[in-house]
Amino acid sequence: MTAGTDVFAGLHDQQGLAALVRDLPDEEITRLVEDAGAEATLDRLFALMAEAFDAEQAAGRSAVAQWEVSAGGEAHTYHVVIDAGTCRAGSGPVPSPRITMALELPDFIRFMAGQTNAVTAFMTGRMKVTGDVMFGPTLESFFRRG
Repeated sequence: MTAGTDVFAGLHDQQGLAALVRDLPDEEITRLVEDAGAEATLDRLFALMAEAFDAEQAAGRSAVAQWEVSAGGEAHTYHVVIDAGTCRAGSGPVPSPRITMALELPDFIRFMAGQTNAVTAFMTGRMKVTGDVMFGPTLESFFRRG
């Protein structure tokens, strides 16, 4: 792969991401993201998250969740807003999120690839959670995995 190659741009789903990062060490995942650009990669992954939203699982629920993904010494903040059977993702902080999850970039990529889940990441200290900690697994259930 050459510098500047965005291997994330062509991803269509979680399976594609899982295949891309399978068995890669943290350093290699970080290099792939640096080559593609952290913001472009995170924009694509959050778009995929919104596409994976399962309105039936979230029926009658609304929530605002925020992620803080650390990459290259910089925190990138993203959010999802779930309301009236819809989900929209965006960059930047939101006022009063119900839950905020903070992860290092490789851990976030593995989470998005389905190679770990919120409970495991939290229990192993790889994800820091503020706000409604108990809502994390419920939020995760609102999205198709695998």
